[in-house]
Amino acid sequence: MSTNITGTSTMSKATQAKKVVNKKSDAPVAEAPAAPAQAEKVSKKAAPAQAVAAPVAAAPVASSVPAAVEAVESKSVDQEISELITVFQKTRDESVKAIKSLQRLQKSVSKAVKEASKRRRRVKAADENGVPKEKRPTIFTTPVTLKDELCSFLGKSKGSQMTPADVTRAFSAYVDSHKLKDAEKGHTIHPDVAMRKVLGVKDGESVTYRNIQSYLYKLYVLPEKKKPASA
Repeated sequence: MSTNITGTSTMSKATQAKKVVNKKSDAPVAEAPAAPAQAEKVSKKAAPAQAVAAPVAAAPVASSVPAAVEAVESKSVDQEISELITVFQKTRDESVKAIKSLQRLQKSVSKAVKEASKRRRRVKAADENGVPKEKRPTIFTTPVTLKDELCSFLGKSKGSQMTPADVTRAFSAYVDSHKLKDAEKGHTIHPDVAMRKVLGVKDGESVTYRNIQSYLYKLYVLPEKKKPASA
C-alpha cells in the first residue's frame, strides 16, 4: 500500500509539470521593440547622402619667398661686396684700437716693472739705517794707469790713471764727434787714422763696441799678478 501511494504522488507531480510547460508554450510571445540606436544606424545606411559639400572659396596664396630673401636677391653683387668691405673695415679698425690699447698697457707694465726693480736695488744696496752701501770695486771701475800712446790720444799727461769705464766713454764721445759710427750697423765703428794708430787696427779692419775692449785692454798698465809662494 505504501508503494502505491508514493507512485501516485510522483505521477501527479509529473502531470502538473507537463501542464505548466504546456501553458507556457501556448502563451503568445511578444516581440521586443528594436533599440532606437540600431534603428537610427539602419536608417542612416539606407538613406542616400543628400547633403553635398559646399564649394570652399579659394583663399589668396601667400608668396613662399620671404621678403628678406627677396631683398637679398634683388641686391646686386656690387652692393653685397660693398657691405662685406664695410664689415671688414670696421673689424680692422676695432683690431687696430685693441692693439694700441695693448701697446699702451705693455709700456705702462714695463715702466712699473723697471721702477720696482730700481726700488729693490736701492733697498738691497742700503744698510739697516738706509745708508747706501759702498759698491764693490770691479775691474771696470778700478782706476788703471794708461800707456803713453793712449794718454796722448785722450789729451792726458803721461802716467795718468782712468777707469776703463771712463776710457770707454771718452772713445764713444770721439766716435760721435768724428761721425765714425756706421749708419746702418750701429755697433760698427769705422776708425780714422788716429784711432787706428792708437788701437793698432789695420786699414779695413772692423771695430765694434763689442770688441773694442779687447783693443783698449792692451793700452792699460795692469799690475803684475802675484806668483804663488813656493813651498
